[in-house]
Amino acid sequence: MLQKQFCMNCGNQVDPAADACHACGTPIPKMPAPGGFSASVSNSVPMQFCANCGNTIGGNLNNCPNCGAPVANVPISGNAAAMNGKKTNLLIPLIIGIVVIAFIIISCIIVFGRSNKGPLDNFVTAVEDCDVDACIALCPEEWIDKMKDQNNWSDREFEYYVEDELEESIDRIEDNTGDDMSVSYEIRDEEHKDEYDIEKIEEYYKYYDYSGYEIDDIEDAYEVDVKFTFEGDDDEQIEKRDITIIKVDGEWVAPELWHWLV
Repeated sequence: MLQKQFCMNCGNQVDPAADACHACGTPIPKMPAPGGFSASVSNSVPMQFCANCGNTIGGNLNNCPNCGAPVANVPISGNAAAMNGKKTNLLIPLIIGIVVIAFIIISCIIVFGRSNKGPLDNFVTAVEDCDVDACIALCPEEWIDKMKDQNNWSDREFEYYVEDELEESIDRIEDNTGDDMSVSYEIRDEEHKDEYDIEKIEEYYKYYDYSGYEIDDIEDAYEVDVKFTFEGDDDEQIEKRDITIIKVDGEWVAPELWHWLV
């Protein structure tokens, strides 16, 4: 019966009758009879596997330290070398592809996760969960600072104020819809504003509507036509509004949604 034999290049078990390893293509030496000739291992093969037991063998050994079988020096065949080279050539573009995909995913998260739609999602969260933080995120930070200064509020006092106003707004909506209200929205149209439009928006906040709460550093702006649906246990309420969403200090906010709730 034929003994088990292992490839000296990759350590995979092979058929002793085969001419080459089916895994890597390395030629399979024929096992010499016990006491027969044993060839020394070339310094060009720093690590091999015993063809008899599969044990790992360091260089410059004539016999396997595990089973004593003679060690034959079998260089990697051209097919095996080509296969290893092919694996290396395939691995590099695969790694590059993974890095590129990861970069695209991260970029999408940064760009779209904090996009001009963010305030609409914050509005939904604020109403459905009575979430004070989501509600405050609708407001430009410079407005928050001015409100705190004018009313001599601490951070916690300001949060209490927002919480009270938010609860009252939610109660008014639930008077029409019933409890366990859910909120959804549909953007029916949107318009990106240019520099001239942004100047007009800044003038609007400064002179016509929110006296003392001007915004003079708007970086970007959109006007969106939104349909909000508030659905409760008893009924649903639909609100259609044109909302101006602006970018201030790198953050998208919606003062109109803020004033809807607070």
